[in-house]
Amino acid sequence: MSTFLRQVVFIGANLLLFVGLRYVALLMGFLGGMGAADHYQYESVLYLPGTALQLLVLGLLYTRSVRYPSAYPYGLALVSLLLLVVLCQLRLIPYEVIPS
Repeated sequence: MSTFLRQVVFIGANLLLFVGLRYVALLMGFLGGMGAADHYQYESVLYLPGTALQLLVLGLLYTRSVRYPSAYPYGLALVSLLLLVVLCQLRLIPYEVIPS
């Protein structure tokens, strides 16, 4: 498999894992007794375990692909994006700052 195709699969798998972890974290919060009104109050805390797991998986997958020098820009872009998500979840960067 070519390096570019490997990176596309890598990015796609990380995005699917990221979205899946978000839905599982939200479902666990609601099953644990969190009400709809509590969702906004505890949203940043609720998503932190999933985001930490995503960063761990991203780090493991990136270290496996580090032997390919062309993988560095993709890996750094993904790490910076995930770092931005973590900072937003901790409310250190407000969502309004990031253009949508």
